[in-house]
Amino acid sequence: MRKRRTVKSRVYVKRRGPSPAAWLAVSVALALIAFVFFAKPAIGRLSMNMDEAPVTAERVTRDVSFDALSLYMVELARVGDAAGARIEAARYVPRGAAGYLYQTEDTFAVIGTGFSTRADAESVALALQSEEGIGARVHALTSEEARLRVTATEAQISALIEGEGTLRALTSTLWAHALSLDRSESEPSSIAAMLMIESEQALSALARLKKAAGDAPNQVAGALIDRLTALADHLSRLTSGAEGTALTLSSRLKYAFLNLRISHIEFLKELG
Repeated sequence: MRKRRTVKSRVYVKRRGPSPAAWLAVSVALALIAFVFFAKPAIGRLSMNMDEAPVTAERVTRDVSFDALSLYMVELARVGDAAGARIEAARYVPRGAAGYLYQTEDTFAVIGTGFSTRADAESVALALQSEEGIGARVHALTSEEARLRVTATEAQISALIEGEGTLRALTSTLWAHALSLDRSESEPSSIAAMLMIESEQALSALARLKKAAGDAPNQVAGALIDRLTALADHLSRLTSGAEGTALTLSSRLKYAFLNLRISHIEFLKELG
Protein backbone atom coordinates (compact mmCIF):
# COMPACT_ATOMS: atom_id res chain seq x y z
CA MET A 1 0.00 0.00 0.00
CA ARG A 2 1.45 3.41 -1.00
CA LYS A 3 1.66 6.39 1.33
CA ARG A 4 -0.20 9.47 0.07
CA ARG A 5 1.91 12.52 -0.68
CA THR A 6 1.59 15.55 1.61
CA VAL A 7 -0.07 18.58 -0.10
CA LYS A 8 0.48 22.26 0.74
CA SER A 9 -2.53 22.41 3.09
CA ARG A 10 -0.59 19.91 5.23
CA VAL A 11 -3.43 17.45 5.39
CA TYR A 12 -1.92 14.17 6.72
CA VAL A 13 -3.16 10.64 6.20
CA LYS A 14 -2.62 8.11 8.96
CA ARG A 15 -0.12 5.38 7.95
CA ARG A 16 -1.42 1.85 8.06
CA GLY A 17 0.60 -1.44 7.89
CA PRO A 18 0.06 -3.85 4.99
CA SER A 19 -3.01 -5.98 5.22
CA PRO A 20 -2.71 -9.75 5.85
CA ALA A 21 -3.55 -10.42 2.19
CA ALA A 22 -0.73 -8.13 1.07
CA TRP A 23 1.79 -9.85 3.35
CA LEU A 24 0.73 -13.24 1.92
CA ALA A 25 1.21 -12.01 -1.66
CA VAL A 26 4.68 -10.67 -0.84
CA SER A 27 5.68 -13.92 0.86
CA VAL A 28 4.57 -16.00 -2.11
CA ALA A 29 6.46 -13.75 -4.53
CA LEU A 30 9.67 -13.97 -2.50
CA ALA A 31 9.36 -17.75 -2.30
CA LEU A 32 9.00 -17.97 -6.09
CA ILE A 33 12.05 -15.77 -6.63
CA ALA A 34 14.11 -17.89 -4.25
CA PHE A 35 13.04 -21.06 -6.04
CA VAL A 36 13.94 -19.73 -9.50
CA PHE A 37 17.40 -18.52 -8.48
CA PHE A 38 18.50 -21.11 -5.95
CA ALA A 39 16.66 -24.39 -6.48
CA LYS A 40 18.51 -27.23 -8.24
CA PRO A 41 16.56 -29.95 -10.08
CA ALA A 42 16.66 -33.28 -8.32
CA ILE A 43 17.89 -36.27 -10.32
CA GLY A 44 16.61 -39.57 -9.10
CA ARG A 45 18.26 -42.97 -9.12
CA LEU A 46 18.15 -45.40 -11.96
CA SER A 47 15.81 -47.97 -10.53
CA MET A 48 13.53 -50.86 -11.33
CA ASN A 49 10.99 -49.77 -8.73
CA MET A 50 8.28 -47.13 -9.11
CA ASP A 51 8.35 -46.53 -5.34
CA GLU A 52 11.79 -44.94 -5.68
CA ALA A 53 10.61 -42.32 -8.19
CA PRO A 54 11.29 -38.73 -7.09
CA VAL A 55 8.20 -36.53 -7.03
CA THR A 56 9.90 -33.92 -9.26
CA ALA A 57 10.74 -36.29 -12.16
CA GLU A 58 8.37 -37.98 -14.54
CA ARG A 59 9.26 -41.63 -14.87
CA VAL A 60 8.44 -44.15 -17.55
CA THR A 61 8.79 -47.92 -17.83
CA ARG A 62 10.67 -49.24 -20.83
CA ASP A 63 12.17 -52.51 -21.98
CA VAL A 64 15.91 -52.14 -22.53
CA SER A 65 18.10 -54.77 -24.18
CA PHE A 66 21.85 -55.09 -24.63
CA ASP A 67 23.06 -57.26 -27.50
CA ALA A 68 24.88 -60.53 -26.92
CA LEU A 69 28.66 -60.29 -26.83
CA SER A 70 31.33 -62.85 -27.69
CA LEU A 71 35.08 -63.06 -27.29
CA TYR A 72 37.31 -65.75 -28.73
CA MET A 73 40.74 -65.61 -27.13
CA VAL A 74 43.84 -67.10 -28.69
CA GLU A 75 45.72 -68.94 -25.95
CA LEU A 76 49.47 -69.13 -26.36
CA ALA A 77 50.14 -71.26 -23.28
CA ARG A 78 48.61 -72.58 -20.07
CA VAL A 79 50.53 -72.43 -16.81
CA GLY A 80 49.61 -73.80 -13.40
CA ASP A 81 50.63 -70.79 -11.30
CA ALA A 82 50.46 -67.01 -11.68
CA ALA A 83 54.21 -66.42 -11.34
CA GLY A 84 55.03 -68.88 -14.09
CA ALA A 85 52.27 -67.47 -16.27
CA ARG A 86 53.69 -63.95 -15.96
CA ILE A 87 57.12 -65.20 -17.00
CA GLU A 88 55.60 -66.96 -20.00
CA ALA A 89 53.56 -63.89 -20.95
CA ALA A 90 56.70 -61.73 -20.88
CA ARG A 91 58.12 -63.84 -23.72
CA TYR A 92 55.32 -62.82 -26.08
CA VAL A 93 54.67 -59.17 -25.18
CA PRO A 94 57.70 -57.80 -27.13
CA ARG A 95 56.23 -59.44 -30.22
CA GLY A 96 52.98 -57.48 -29.91
CA ALA A 97 50.94 -60.05 -27.99
CA ALA A 98 48.71 -58.93 -25.15
CA GLY A 99 50.26 -61.21 -22.55
CA TYR A 100 46.93 -61.18 -20.73
CA LEU A 101 46.46 -63.78 -17.98
CA TYR A 102 43.03 -65.36 -17.91
CA GLN A 103 42.48 -67.56 -14.88
CA THR A 104 40.49 -70.76 -15.26
CA GLU A 105 39.64 -73.15 -12.42
CA ASP A 106 43.18 -74.39 -11.85
CA THR A 107 45.40 -72.82 -14.51
CA PHE A 108 46.31 -69.49 -16.09
CA ALA A 109 45.90 -69.04 -19.83
CA VAL A 110 48.37 -66.68 -21.49
CA ILE A 111 46.28 -64.81 -24.08
CA GLY A 112 47.88 -63.31 -27.16
CA THR A 113 44.83 -61.59 -28.64
CA GLY A 114 41.07 -61.90 -28.97
CA PHE A 115 38.45 -61.76 -31.73
CA SER A 116 34.71 -61.30 -32.03
CA THR A 117 34.32 -64.40 -34.21
CA ARG A 118 35.53 -67.95 -33.68
CA ALA A 119 36.63 -68.26 -37.31
CA ASP A 120 39.13 -65.39 -37.01
CA ALA A 121 40.53 -66.74 -33.75
CA GLU A 122 40.90 -70.28 -35.10
CA SER A 123 42.62 -68.99 -38.22
CA VAL A 124 45.26 -67.22 -36.12
CA ALA A 125 45.65 -70.21 -33.79
CA LEU A 126 46.25 -72.54 -36.74
CA ALA A 127 48.82 -70.15 -38.21
CA LEU A 128 50.70 -70.03 -34.92
CA GLN A 129 50.67 -73.82 -34.72
CA SER A 130 51.92 -74.41 -38.26
CA GLU A 131 54.32 -71.48 -38.68
CA GLU A 132 55.79 -71.07 -35.19
CA GLY A 133 55.09 -74.35 -33.47
CA ILE A 134 53.09 -72.70 -30.71
CA GLY A 135 50.42 -74.89 -29.13
CA ALA A 136 47.78 -72.22 -29.58
CA ARG A 137 44.11 -72.90 -29.03
CA VAL A 138 40.92 -70.91 -28.77
CA HIS A 139 39.10 -70.15 -25.55
CA ALA A 140 35.53 -68.82 -25.94
CA LEU A 141 33.70 -66.45 -23.63
CA THR A 142 30.15 -65.41 -24.54
CA SER A 143 27.04 -63.81 -23.08
CA GLU A 144 23.43 -63.87 -24.20
CA GLU A 145 21.35 -60.79 -24.91
CA ALA A 146 20.45 -59.03 -21.67
CA ARG A 147 16.88 -57.75 -21.33
CA LEU A 148 15.71 -55.39 -18.61
CA ARG A 149 12.49 -53.63 -17.71
CA VAL A 150 13.60 -50.25 -16.43
CA THR A 151 11.52 -47.68 -14.60
CA ALA A 152 13.30 -44.32 -14.63
CA THR A 153 13.30 -40.91 -16.28
CA GLU A 154 13.91 -40.68 -20.00
CA ALA A 155 17.26 -39.01 -19.31
CA GLN A 156 18.33 -41.85 -17.03
CA ILE A 157 17.36 -44.54 -19.52
CA SER A 158 19.14 -42.70 -22.33
CA ALA A 159 22.29 -42.36 -20.21
CA LEU A 160 22.21 -46.08 -19.40
CA ILE A 161 21.84 -47.09 -23.05
CA GLU A 162 24.47 -44.59 -24.17
CA GLY A 163 26.92 -45.77 -21.52
CA GLU A 164 26.68 -49.42 -22.54
CA GLY A 165 26.95 -48.50 -26.21
CA THR A 166 30.02 -46.36 -25.59
CA LEU A 167 31.71 -49.14 -23.65
CA ARG A 168 30.96 -51.63 -26.44
CA ALA A 169 32.06 -49.35 -29.31
CA LEU A 170 35.23 -47.92 -27.80
CA THR A 171 36.40 -51.34 -26.63
CA SER A 172 36.08 -52.59 -30.20
CA THR A 173 37.98 -49.51 -31.38
CA LEU A 174 40.97 -50.50 -29.24
CA TRP A 175 41.16 -53.83 -31.07
CA ALA A 176 40.86 -52.06 -34.43
CA HIS A 177 43.76 -49.76 -33.52
CA ALA A 178 45.93 -52.76 -32.61
CA LEU A 179 45.10 -54.48 -35.89
CA SER A 180 45.94 -51.31 -37.80
CA LEU A 181 49.35 -51.18 -36.15
CA ASP A 182 50.00 -54.88 -36.80
CA ARG A 183 49.27 -54.36 -40.49
CA SER A 184 51.48 -51.24 -40.63
CA GLU A 185 48.46 -49.20 -41.70
CA SER A 186 48.92 -46.60 -38.94
CA GLU A 187 51.69 -45.01 -36.92
CA PRO A 188 51.66 -44.80 -33.10
CA SER A 189 51.38 -41.00 -33.31
CA SER A 190 48.15 -41.16 -35.34
CA ILE A 191 46.71 -43.78 -32.99
CA ALA A 192 47.60 -41.55 -30.03
CA ALA A 193 45.64 -38.66 -31.57
CA MET A 194 42.56 -40.86 -31.99
CA LEU A 195 42.92 -42.20 -28.45
CA MET A 196 42.73 -38.65 -27.09
CA ILE A 197 39.40 -38.10 -28.82
CA GLU A 198 38.09 -41.46 -27.65
CA SER A 199 39.18 -40.67 -24.11
CA GLU A 200 37.00 -37.55 -24.15
CA GLN A 201 34.08 -39.58 -25.49
CA ALA A 202 34.41 -42.09 -22.67
CA LEU A 203 34.63 -39.36 -20.03
CA SER A 204 31.55 -37.61 -21.44
CA ALA A 205 29.46 -40.79 -21.38
CA LEU A 206 30.68 -41.53 -17.86
CA ALA A 207 29.81 -38.03 -16.65
CA ARG A 208 26.29 -38.20 -18.11
CA LEU A 209 25.63 -41.59 -16.54
CA LYS A 210 26.91 -40.44 -13.14
CA LYS A 211 24.72 -37.33 -13.30
CA ALA A 212 21.65 -39.33 -14.29
CA ALA A 213 22.22 -42.04 -11.67
CA GLY A 214 22.61 -39.55 -8.82
CA ASP A 215 24.38 -40.09 -5.53
CA ALA A 216 23.02 -43.61 -4.99
CA PRO A 217 23.01 -45.51 -8.30
CA ASN A 218 21.34 -48.89 -8.37
CA GLN A 219 23.26 -52.10 -9.04
CA VAL A 220 22.96 -51.95 -12.84
CA ALA A 221 24.01 -48.32 -13.18
CA GLY A 222 26.76 -48.74 -10.59
CA ALA A 223 28.26 -51.73 -12.41
CA LEU A 224 28.23 -49.86 -15.71
CA ILE A 225 29.80 -46.79 -14.09
CA ASP A 226 32.65 -49.00 -12.84
CA ARG A 227 33.28 -50.35 -16.32
CA LEU A 228 33.14 -46.94 -18.00
CA THR A 229 35.60 -45.70 -15.38
CA ALA A 230 37.94 -48.57 -16.29
CA LEU A 231 37.56 -47.68 -19.98
CA ALA A 232 38.45 -44.04 -19.31
CA ASP A 233 41.46 -45.12 -17.22
CA HIS A 234 42.74 -47.45 -19.95
CA LEU A 235 42.37 -44.73 -22.60
CA SER A 236 44.16 -42.20 -20.42
CA ARG A 237 47.12 -44.52 -19.85
CA LEU A 238 47.27 -45.50 -23.51
CA THR A 239 47.24 -41.85 -24.58
CA SER A 240 50.03 -40.87 -22.21
CA GLY A 241 52.19 -43.85 -23.18
CA ALA A 242 51.63 -44.00 -26.93
CA GLU A 243 55.07 -42.72 -27.83
CA GLY A 244 56.62 -46.23 -27.92
CA THR A 245 57.04 -48.60 -30.83
CA ALA A 246 54.16 -49.99 -32.85
CA LEU A 247 54.58 -53.43 -31.28
CA THR A 248 54.60 -52.01 -27.76
CA LEU A 249 51.45 -49.97 -28.35
CA SER A 250 49.75 -52.88 -30.11
CA SER A 251 50.44 -55.11 -27.11
CA ARG A 252 48.97 -52.55 -24.72
CA LEU A 253 45.92 -52.01 -26.90
CA LYS A 254 45.23 -55.76 -27.05
CA TYR A 255 45.61 -56.04 -23.29
CA ALA A 256 43.13 -53.20 -22.69
CA PHE A 257 40.71 -54.69 -25.21
CA LEU A 258 40.75 -58.08 -23.52
CA ASN A 259 40.41 -56.64 -20.03
CA LEU A 260 37.44 -54.45 -20.95
CA ARG A 261 35.67 -57.00 -23.15
CA ILE A 262 35.90 -59.76 -20.54
CA SER A 263 34.52 -57.39 -17.90
CA HIS A 264 31.70 -56.32 -20.24
CA ILE A 265 30.70 -59.92 -20.88
CA GLU A 266 30.66 -60.58 -17.13
CA PHE A 267 28.38 -57.54 -16.72
CA LEU A 268 25.93 -58.88 -19.30
CA LYS A 269 25.96 -62.30 -17.69
CA GLU A 270 25.09 -60.76 -14.33
CA LEU A 271 22.13 -58.98 -15.91
CA GLY A 272 20.98 -62.24 -17.49
